[in-house]
Amino acid sequence: MWYAAMRDLIWRRRRYAISIAGTALVFGVSLAVTGISDAFPTEINRTFGSLGATAFVIPDDMSGPFTGSHPFDPADLPDGVDPMAYIIQTANPMEPEMVAVVGLSPGDAEPIVGEGGQLAGPDDALVDARSPVAIGATVELAGREFEVAGRVDGMSLHAGMPIVVIPLASFQEALLGGLPMITCGIARGPVADVPDGYHVVGLSTAREDTMRILGDAASTIGMITVLLWVVAGLIVGSVMYLSAVERTRDFAVFKAIGAPTRAMAGGVVLQAAVLATAAAALGIAVAFVMAPFFPMRVDLSITSVVVLPAIGLTIGLASAVFALRRAVSVDPALAFGGAT
Repeated sequence: MWYAAMRDLIWRRRRYAISIAGTALVFGVSLAVTGISDAFPTEINRTFGSLGATAFVIPDDMSGPFTGSHPFDPADLPDGVDPMAYIIQTANPMEPEMVAVVGLSPGDAEPIVGEGGQLAGPDDALVDARSPVAIGATVELAGREFEVAGRVDGMSLHAGMPIVVIPLASFQEALLGGLPMITCGIARGPVADVPDGYHVVGLSTAREDTMRILGDAASTIGMITVLLWVVAGLIVGSVMYLSAVERTRDFAVFKAIGAPTRAMAGGVVLQAAVLATAAAALGIAVAFVMAPFFPMRVDLSITSVVVLPAIGLTIGLASAVFALRRAVSVDPALAFGGAT
């Protein structure tokens, strides 16, 4: 039976090749879409790492450093905690136009610059390394122009929103109407003597709080992924069932000569497994090819790549149910020209 199943795969290789290609495309898109969701926490971790933060100090009525804005006096910060201000603002000529503007004090909380230099003057700015704005170009924020002094790897939030870092004093002048206020403090070590009305937020809590904004997006991506798996199952199932219908007389002959039903079922399962696993393997390659062309960051994790073939195999076996029923329920009389 195994030999007959493999011979059928070769005999109908064009049909199976088209089926594998179509299913691989579906698997590839599902893996890439999952990579978008996987990139959300990775993006936040990279941003925290670029800032060199180990914790944040925020007012009690705020849940995280990047999900609200409650300006307060920097004098309230404990010793060893650097002041920071944050706001979402339009910027020209950034892509996308909405950016997260962060104000930091030069010499205190300085991001790790990958290209160029640090903030040196009141009109300097740092941008994400993936930004199309080159060093020396200008970025307009609230009617004020800032010159890009450096580029920082991994400086974005909220699924690809670029971060623009400017001096804290300039942030206060341009975006807070000159008020000497901040929105949080960045700690780079243990924090002691936190004043009343404030609390320390660790990186894991800050990451979870920032992820809340993307909760609906992550749920939607999960639903899309499941739907894509259903489509893959329908493709594999329809091809397997059509093959079983075309091989009805073959199955009748096998039954007439005493072939075990288990062996016949094994041949169908083998075909489904080969088809789905090959599609999953090809889908991984498709995902890696497609990932750079997505407008959002795609992180193809090792876990997702390893799990996809297992998912493909499961889908293939589940999709073979109707083909199995067709194979095992055939009447042996068909081998001798009996009615269907």
